[in-house]
Amino acid sequence: MPRRPTLDDVARSAGVSIATASRVLHGGVASPGARELVRASADRLGYVANAHARSLRRERTMTIGVAFFSLKLPGALDMLESLSHLLDEAGYTLLIADTGGDVSRFDRILSRFLERRVDALICINPHHVGPVLERFIDDSIPAAALISRGRGASRLPLLAPDIRQAAEAAVARLVELGHERVLALLPGGERGPFRAVWQALRASSLEVQSLDPFGQGFDAATVASSATASEGPSACFTTYPVALELLRSCRSAAVAVPGEFSIIAMSNDPGVSELLETPLSAIDVDLGVFGTAVASAMLAWLEGHAPGRNTLIPVASWVERATTGPPARHPDPR
Repeated sequence: MPRRPTLDDVARSAGVSIATASRVLHGGVASPGARELVRASADRLGYVANAHARSLRRERTMTIGVAFFSLKLPGALDMLESLSHLLDEAGYTLLIADTGGDVSRFDRILSRFLERRVDALICINPHHVGPVLERFIDDSIPAAALISRGRGASRLPLLAPDIRQAAEAAVARLVELGHERVLALLPGGERGPFRAVWQALRASSLEVQSLDPFGQGFDAATVASSATASEGPSACFTTYPVALELLRSCRSAAVAVPGEFSIIAMSNDPGVSELLETPLSAIDVDLGVFGTAVASAMLAWLEGHAPGRNTLIPVASWVERATTGPPARHPDPR
């Protein structure tokens, strides 16, 4: 049985954004040229809007709730800007709230979103599903998790950056430089949000040590000093905020970066990484591009085309800057 054409198919065929296609097909504001292109493409493809979605649209508030578990996420504003731009084109207004990592506040915010009858919900890094979020799911209100999904949020479909190729390239570079022992200073362990980095490390010849930067045993100064030990790691993968802390600790302990210790950050803010006194080598994730892709996926869902349980969006790249080099006992092979 042939696949039924979707709103995304119509938009691509017409050469317009999914937001423009949605406006044209639902009587919104659009230029005459765009209307002609979209309607011609819809007719040619045999597109028929989902009947359930059409019935829901008549009752919509044209608002979408966005709940951050913490707005301190680097690159959050870039993601919000691109997300808001495309959804605004389609006639939606975002209601944005930050839970500050507080579970009870998370429930209160979602209750207010329900009271305002939002048409969809986007949760960034959710780690908790309480009774309020269960209502979104049980009432079939589109609700998605972005970037990561804690165990408590397992019922939500996940839209996340695909960092697999970038992680493999970063690990391959460390092997090429002559590193043998690497510290995975990443939260969540091998099943956490940086699973792709772990997979790349496990598939390599590197000996991997691990430490949770949010655990009780973490101390940046201790990690920095361990780099000079004979069996200590000569490089590490870590989050952007922890990478900055490590740079400061290495400077205080007179540990040379990258001469004695290489640091690779998981960065959502490439511009800042470039401007640091010691520019960070990083797996850079472009959250601006990611936000646009998420907006397209949510618009499609509102038209009746739900995303899969796990949707990975390729928006990451490996960028070698000043914090990566050969370990002290190895020359640079280049």
